[in-house]
Amino acid sequence: MKTIIIIFLIALTVECSSQIMPEPSYINQLWKAEFGANNQLGMVVDAAGNIYVIGSIFNESLDWLIIKYSPSGERLWYKQFNEEYADREDIPHAIAVDNLGNVYVTGESYYLSDDYLTIKYNSQGTELWQQRYGGPGQDIALGIALDENRNVYVTGKEMTSGNLNCVTLKYSSAGTLLWEKQYDGPTGNYDMGTEIAVASDGSIYVAGRTESPANSNDYLLIKYNSSGAEQWVRTFDGPAHGSDVVRKMVLGYNNAIFLTGYSDGDGSDKDYLTIKYSAGGTLQWSKRYNGPVNGDDRAVSLAVDDIGNTYVTGYSMSTTGYDYATVKYSLNGTFQWLKREDGGNNTDDYANDITVDNDGNIYVTGKFKKANDDYQMATVKYSSSGNRKWVKKYIAAGKVSEGRNIFVDGSENIIIGGMSDRSGSGHGWYEQFLVVKYTQSPYIIVNRNGIPNTFSISQNYPNPFNPVTKISFSIPNNSYTKLIVYDISGKQVAELVNNELEAGEYNIDFDASHLASGTYFYRIAVHSDRMETGGFTEVKKMILVK
Repeated sequence: MKTIIIIFLIALTVECSSQIMPEPSYINQLWKAEFGANNQLGMVVDAAGNIYVIGSIFNESLDWLIIKYSPSGERLWYKQFNEEYADREDIPHAIAVDNLGNVYVTGESYYLSDDYLTIKYNSQGTELWQQRYGGPGQDIALGIALDENRNVYVTGKEMTSGNLNCVTLKYSSAGTLLWEKQYDGPTGNYDMGTEIAVASDGSIYVAGRTESPANSNDYLLIKYNSSGAEQWVRTFDGPAHGSDVVRKMVLGYNNAIFLTGYSDGDGSDKDYLTIKYSAGGTLQWSKRYNGPVNGDDRAVSLAVDDIGNTYVTGYSMSTTGYDYATVKYSLNGTFQWLKREDGGNNTDDYANDITVDNDGNIYVTGKFKKANDDYQMATVKYSSSGNRKWVKKYIAAGKVSEGRNIFVDGSENIIIGGMSDRSGSGHGWYEQFLVVKYTQSPYIIVNRNGIPNTFSISQNYPNPFNPVTKISFSIPNNSYTKLIVYDISGKQVAELVNNELEAGEYNIDFDASHLASGTYFYRIAVHSDRMETGGFTEVKKMILVK
């Protein structure tokens, strides 16, 4: 019989002023998956909860690697690609998945010279097509995006006569090259696309960098229509006229374009630089963040919620080393809050990615440095108002680890992709891809051995109890389930379950330490839908004696 343990906690949310909050007991690791490889370079999650990881694996030289995991952490397939030149590098840089589960990967591959390489796989991992693009120089694809018709867009950099151009390609779903567009900036020297996205109206946006006439790198943003016609180009130069580097682009509210990265400051080292453009190319706002010591501050990722709030994360220098630093801006660019995280050892801590859930909670992942100089994957959750809800560190004896990508699924499960290695290995690189899935639900599945035949709920045990008792119930099919505790007057005093549960047997530890001695009733209601039509209900009595 399938057995599921539910731990129900009733506690006040307390904002802690100390640097590190205790880890919450209800953030539980559902599973982890590791795979021996060298450098994790990206991760996506599809609508069904399948997880796809790309990176490089060493096999005489670096080959590219794609792994697909099920929502439960089962490795469904993996694919390696190595061109015939075994001593040359093949490295994937970006991945996308369509609504049919087809997987598209782009990157660099050596064949007489370095070329763009784009490969499409079906949902089972079978290669459907591959396309190369490039000339005699070094050509590297860095970004990929899909439109609603599963056309494929790739951007990156092409070397021509010693100069780099930003080259963007469009392929059909069948792999036919539909168009190729080059951007050669004002100096003709150094232009590249690093990010690409497709808007709901079919417009294509490419972000990257371009060399200015002052020989500095500036932000670059190009808009194309679906036919490849250039609509407009925008560049942005920081106050120091130095190096301005885009790290992330997101399309958000009203198809606005959000860019973040870092920029040489005027009187400071590098600062966060976050910019918002309208779909028409109008600069809406630009914001900089300079940390407390005018030091090295680098934004690496951003997220935008449904109402246009912007969340930027990265790492920022303090007097004791680098910290996570996360900034929120409103729709119109007004600064809302800043949160810094020191891992507790006054050393270097680096944030790598950020996401926001449907309720406006923000999640940041990266790595904290421990006292022994090992790094440890660390994830922080904030409310939309900036209150830190928890810090979760990945625990693995004898391992170092790092979070690089983070997603939150529709059930608010947290999926983190990154790397791990043996502690003290000392060779300067990781040895394993790492994927970890956490649940934020108060109940966790611990065993799967079958399905019960009938609805039932047991008498709590022990009864009388003080202050914890166990309640067990069974449901034979996936159902919307409520389990509520009432006092003798009929007032609800606790909600143990209010969610869709899968078929199985459940055990709940109910902690009544906040309640007075007396008689209480617990009622279960199990229905086929949220309208509570049909189904099973039952009430039982329990006695709390303190």
